[in-house]
Formats: sequence, C-alpha cells, structure tokens
Amino acid sequence: MTSCRPEGLLVKDPKIVIIDPTNKGVDGEQVVIINSGIVKKDWVPNTPTSTQISVTGREQVSALVENAVSGNSMGTLIKQPYGCGEQNIYHMTLPLIAATYFDKTNQWETVGFEKRAEALQHIKTEEV
Repeated sequence: MTSCRPEGLLVKDPKIVIIDPTNKGVDGEQVVIINSGIVKKDWVPNTPTSTQISVTGREQVSALVENAVSGNSMGTLIKQPYGCGEQNIYHMTLPLIAATYFDKTNQWETVGFEKRAEALQHIKTEEV
C-alpha cells in the first residue's frame, strides 16, 4: 500500500502581543514585528503560507467596570416604561434594577435624590 503525504507539517505559532503605544511606543506609535519562529531550512518551497491576526481591544478594566456601574451610567436606566403588557414588564426592569442598585449602594446623590421617587413611580405605574 502506498502512502502519499505532502512534505512538511502545518505549524501554528500563536503569539500574544500587548499593544500599549503610550508606554511602549515612541510618539504614540508602537511597531511590533512578529516572526513565525520557523527556521527557514524547514520551509517547504512553493508552499502557500497564511497569517491570521486577531485583535482584541480594551481599556483599563478597572476604569471600564467603574464607569459601567457608576451612578451616572446607572441613572440612565430610570425611564418611563412603554408599550404593550410584555414590553412594559421588560422596560420596567430598567428602573427596578437602577432603584435596587442605588438603594443597596447608597448612591442616589450621584443622580439626584428626586430620581428615586421617579423610579418608584415608574415601577408602581406599570405594576397595575
């Protein structure tokens, strides 16, 4: 029985590179050169190569989380529910979540104490 296999072996060489041009760059720019790490003598001539680059961006996580649960962003959840019965229930959850959060964290002052009465009114109005 004859076995015919192509010369060479697929090599995956993932790399993680932190891109931080403010601290690792020059004048706000950072250049990163990525080599495959495969020795040239191991390359098979005329073999197609491919490179895949995946980029994930994020800010400082602590600042992102802090902003996401800050009183200011949570305050945007306090709004009048609208729509049919199912939509009202869905939209009522927003002021309910905000009111619960502000009550538990004592942060009503960040959006104004009058917003508590507004949130409770929205919840009560849509209960009926």
